[in-house]
Amino acid sequence: MTPTKIVLEQTNTHIQLRVFAPETLKGSTVIESVPFKSGKSLPTFRKHGTAYAKRFSIPFVDQTI
Repeated sequence: MTPTKIVLEQTNTHIQLRVFAPETLKGSTVIESVPFKSGKSLPTFRKHGTAYAKRFSIPFVDQTI
């Protein structure tokens, strides 16, 4: 898989990291997800997203702001 970007997003029920890659069936796939309760996991997910982005030299987009 060749990732093109990673996105931190918040749905009504979850916080998730989504990786966009042309090889995936729908163009992206969720690699980490936790139920959204209080937002306490947002800083951890930002760190994870930043680390993945650095590792693969791809953009990190935080859509929770």
